[in-house]
Amino acid sequence: MKKKLPAIYRSDGPQKSVNKEAYYSFHEEEPVSFSKDELESEATVLETLDKIFNRRGYPFNVPVRIKLPGRVLDTFLAARTKTTILTLDDEVIPIASILELQIKKQ
Repeated sequence: MKKKLPAIYRSDGPQKSVNKEAYYSFHEEEPVSFSKDELESEATVLETLDKIFNRRGYPFNVPVRIKLPGRVLDTFLAARTKTTILTLDDEVIPIASILELQIKKQ
């Protein structure tokens, strides 16, 4: 003896396809320029490195702008030796080649 099961609920409204409308958004990154208000006062490279690595907290939480011959990097510092620094982007940069090092205000 088979029992009759209840019918499955179906909406009487119009059927919508959730996946019918989709789009792909792509934008090019524009170069970011910072005003003097967004950057801390200028100091020598070694003084700025000492300030970053001798403070409380982790140095990789401090956003910096590094000016090198031919390019500018906006990154975070991971480690320091006597002659080089390592960024979180896995770049080894000689300290002697740095033209300017600035801490960006958060």
